[in-house]
Parts: sequence; C-alpha cells; structure tokens
Amino acid sequence: MRRSLYAFWSSMNKALSGFIPLYAAVVCILLLSHSMASAGAITIGQITPAGLAPQGIRGITFDGEANPLVLDGSGRTIWRLDLQDASVISTFPLTFVGDASGLAFDVVTGRYFTSVRIAGPDMNLFTVDPFSGFATRVGPMGRFNFWNLATHPITGGDLWLVNDCANTQCTEVGGGTLGTVDKSTGAVTPVHYFGTSLDLLTALAISPQGRFFVAAQRGGFSGFNRIYEIDPVSGESTFITDTGSGQSILRGMAFDPSTSRLYGVEQRGIEPRVLYLIEVTGLPSLQIEVVIDIKPGSDPNCFNNNERGVIPIAIF
Repeated sequence: MRRSLYAFWSSMNKALSGFIPLYAAVVCILLLSHSMASAGAITIGQITPAGLAPQGIRGITFDGEANPLVLDGSGRTIWRLDLQDASVISTFPLTFVGDASGLAFDVVTGRYFTSVRIAGPDMNLFTVDPFSGFATRVGPMGRFNFWNLATHPITGGDLWLVNDCANTQCTEVGGGTLGTVDKSTGAVTPVHYFGTSLDLLTALAISPQGRFFVAAQRGGFSGFNRIYEIDPVSGESTFITDTGSGQSILRGMAFDPSTSRLYGVEQRGIEPRVLYLIEVTGLPSLQIEVVIDIKPGSDPNCFNNNERGVIPIAIF
C-alpha cells in the first residue's frame, strides 16, 4: 500500500521559506489509499481443495501470516490459501464434525473461534487449534441461523457476529442482526436489529482501524452482494460498493491487517456451488491524522522550494 503525505506547500512554500523554526510541529494528513481501486471485486482464483464438503467454505481469517485461513463448512478441515491464486498451501484436519460457520482469529489470545451446530438447533461457540486439530466447545450461542464472526483489533479482541435473523425472535430469516459474543461463555448479546432493511446479512469484517463492514445478499441467489459500512454505536449503515457478481453469496470476509485490504469467499451458483477467493475493492480511503516533528538540525531551512514539499520528518 502506498503512503503519500499531502500538505499545502504549493501555495505556501514561498511565504514560509526562511521563516519556519527548526523545531516546528506540523499536523498533517496521512492518506492510505488502494492503488486505483474501483467499485466491485477482483477474482483471485477458484477454491478447489481436496475433500471440500458440500457446505463449501464458511469462514476466512488472517492470523499473522501473509496468506489467509479458510474453514470447511463441515468443520473437518482448515486450509491456508495462497493470496496470489487461491491454491492450497497447507491443510489442517480438525477432530470434530459439525455444521460450522465463521472463523475468527483473536490476536490478543492467539485463539481461533468458530460456531458449530452439532445436534439440534443451537449454535455453539468453539475454539479450534489448526495445528493440533483439537476443538473445544465454549458454550451455546442460541437458536438462529449464523453466518460470520470477526474480532475487533483495537478493543482487546472483542468478538462480534452477524446473522440473518429478520426479527428479534429469529423466527424469520432474510434480514440481519449485529451482536457481540462472550468469548468465555458463547453468550450472544444483540446490539442492532436491521430487520430486512439491509437484506440478508452473510458476512462481517472489522478493519485494522476498527471500522465495521458487512456483506448483504440482495434479491436471493438471483441478486448480488452489497457491502455496507456499519456504525456499531448508532447502527447507521452506509452503502459502499457491490461485488458485481450475480447469483452469488459472500460466505466470509476478512481484512489483511498488514495491508488493510478486504478479502472474501464468494459462492457462485447453488448446484454446483463454485467458490472463489476475491478481493473487495472500492472501499473508502483511510485517513489518519498524525503529528510530525521536523527533524531538528537537518538543514538551516528544511522547507526547500525545489524539493516540492518533500521534507525530512520523524513520526512519533
């Protein structure tokens, strides 16, 4: 990701030259922008691991490695996929089998979370260890159709979810609810009910800066995926982009914390289900305000008109 430092030296250079103290502190805007991203999505490659269950892929997460992990919908396997072509790099068999959905890595504790329906209608929160294959039940999450989990990278790894409940009792689907999950008990606390206003919510991702994005399937499998940004405090939603793929559903989304790029698993079609690793583009550029201190003693006058605003700085 390219980082560019913008200021208004073009109009102020001449006036400022020779009059700025060496130890000046300047507040500037650091713009982090995707290189010429446009609305939609980039298809990286088809996901075709050996032994993939009929449920397909139902979760994706980044755990500090350069390439993401994805979860088999039967809860039998986790794979690490290559971000360049979606090929399988590593295979991690798991010791349990159940209707699994969602995969989230908690950077604070180093644990991996998923939800599993083993028997009956209840979903259960589990921790899984891809490297040993062991899975541990944490507790019941409730009776609802569950879709996706995500941990908050700023607030100590708080665990969040979205489901497709259209009402508070979850007796109807085709809508969505945003809630939190107690990592020690599995108990779910609904935070915002969206009803059917955003259509069917299928995926949740929280950016490294703490911004919430959800995927919503509009018009069933004959429709397409829309991406919204959600304010977790007010519940206000803002339409951002769509993936541009009809007859599809996003089975999971996750941000790469090293690049702030958003990736997802997109299912296209029903019979057969064809799965693709995609990068979601068209997200708003991130703006971070930082304080910079002009490097002392580097030059009698560090503001040089000939350098077109390029100056030596230290960021604290």
